[in-house]
Amino acid sequence: MQTVPEASLTPAIAPPPTTTSEPNPSLVITTGGPAKIIRLVPTHTIHDSADDYPELDTGSDGVDHNGISVGQWRQHLFGCIRSCVPNTCTAFLCPCVSAGQIAHRMGVGRFVPVLLSFGGLYITLLICLAASTAGGRGVALITGIGMWFYLYRLRATIRLAFQIPGSVLEDMCATVCCTVCSMSQMGAHIESFDSKNTCNLRPKSVLPGYNV
Repeated sequence: MQTVPEASLTPAIAPPPTTTSEPNPSLVITTGGPAKIIRLVPTHTIHDSADDYPELDTGSDGVDHNGISVGQWRQHLFGCIRSCVPNTCTAFLCPCVSAGQIAHRMGVGRFVPVLLSFGGLYITLLICLAASTAGGRGVALITGIGMWFYLYRLRATIRLAFQIPGSVLEDMCATVCCTVCSMSQMGAHIESFDSKNTCNLRPKSVLPGYNV
């Protein structure tokens, strides 16, 4: 009987698969057999943020690519009579709608959530003031501060986005001392309402982003 050498009884172990790659879009994979080439096809294109948001460029007439005035307010703080209907009237009679339209236009908030939250604060403020109690006045003070702070942030955002000279103190004073005029000024600057002499409670489309 012939004896088989011990070494020949050891099973052959295939070498582990090796993977080599070439620059996209092709990938070559070998597994000990014929090489297989897999073609890589991108499913979407990733754009750089600088391509998605146009630069803030002012033309010869002092407006940007969206037609919004840059470097100065389109409407003076006390020029609310120029856009009385519907801009100033909406800010006076229903400030929650005006705040929602401005926030939606700037892309810092959606219209309905801002409308409901700001409107809830406004209604709470009116009820507490009508109650004429110490507790009611305290709640009215808190809700009033919340409304003012939101409007202050809106005005500061618009001023910085369109490179309008000013200061934080100016934004605070404008929104607390003349709230209606300040809201009218913001709405007129970014054109948050459809057109003059037409009351529309729906928001306008969001302005494209800026590199600021």
